[in-house]
Amino acid sequence: KFMCVSQSLKSSIVKLTNTTKPIDVLPNIIDSKFRYKPCVEKADFIFFSAGNFVKGKAFDVLIKAFIKAFSNEENVKLLIAGDGPEKPSFQKLITNNSREDQIKLLGRLDRDTMIKNYELCDCFVLASRRETFGIVYREAMAIGRPVISTRNGGIEEGWEDNYGLLTQIDHIGQLIRALRDMRDNINC
Repeated sequence: KFMCVSQSLKSSIVKLTNTTKPIDVLPNIIDSKFRYKPCVEKADFIFFSAGNFVKGKAFDVLIKAFIKAFSNEENVKLLIAGDGPEKPSFQKLITNNSREDQIKLLGRLDRDTMIKNYELCDCFVLASRRETFGIVYREAMAIGRPVISTRNGGIEEGWEDNYGLLTQIDHIGQLIRALRDMRDNINC
């Protein structure tokens, strides 16, 4: 048997290999540690994001959109978990825009610390250019947090509008509107 985690990945494999053999889709499993936790009101509105610091995850787009959306709102924060080759350019973008108090790069986090950050946040956001499944989105949803995502493949399978907001890939204007809309309209 050949199995993959999403229809999006299956389509890519078929396109790349021209295989006619059957491929089954079996989605990833979410660890039972990821359980619903009610959102708690606090002074700051917190967006949380996580992923490898590579170009495909589009953290540069997220950081630019966040800066434009909330440059005068110190009580809105963006926490980003992850590490990788793009980290210096992300840090430079944050520093050059004097947003060090508002945007934090947390480094690579263990599972329990990830869960704490999902619980702490008001919304999970990731502007990834391509996902085969999107485990971090689903972990956030398992905790009970809305998500902002791009139409990147894997996240769209099984998507319902009450999960959050979808934007076009690399569309900073749509991402700015989604960030503001989530901050303005979320009921914690």
